[in-house]
Amino acid sequence: MTKEKKLDKRILELQDKDFSIKEIVKIVKTAMEDADLTFVEKEQAVKENQYGKQVTFEFEGDDDLDEFATINFFIKITFKNISEIKKNNKTFDHGGVQIIMIPKVIYDYKNNWATSKFSEFLFEVYLNYFKKDNFEKKYLKPTQEKVDAIYSSVKKLLDLYQ
Repeated sequence: MTKEKKLDKRILELQDKDFSIKEIVKIVKTAMEDADLTFVEKEQAVKENQYGKQVTFEFEGDDDLDEFATINFFIKITFKNISEIKKNNKTFDHGGVQIIMIPKVIYDYKNNWATSKFSEFLFEVYLNYFKKDNFEKKYLKPTQEKVDAIYSSVKKLLDLYQ
């Protein structure tokens, strides 16, 4: 019987900013690799509109922490109203960016506790009462730290730390 625990979602939204789409995507991929997440690029889309182009990237990643729990991670990066500009002989993208990160921990992802109604009941008791603090230390905090590391990497690239 699998059980999902959603963690704090991270959203970063900026308007009217100069950046490099390639650098942002590269830093997200590098940060996911550094966090030992196995990931795939689910979607890459480019749409033209009257204000510029909209570019969307979606990544989904996971990491089996052990036999009991796994991390599932979703990142969506949307660049809005993008136009190219030149500054100091360098080409930048100008527009808005929205980054959404949604992490969750999935307990018993191999369904080992789903053998009977009684074992499912024991799983709920075990998860919610006996080992709750232990699970937070072992699974939730390290997962949130991975999310924060990826989020911080993007903020650092965009010079959002003052």
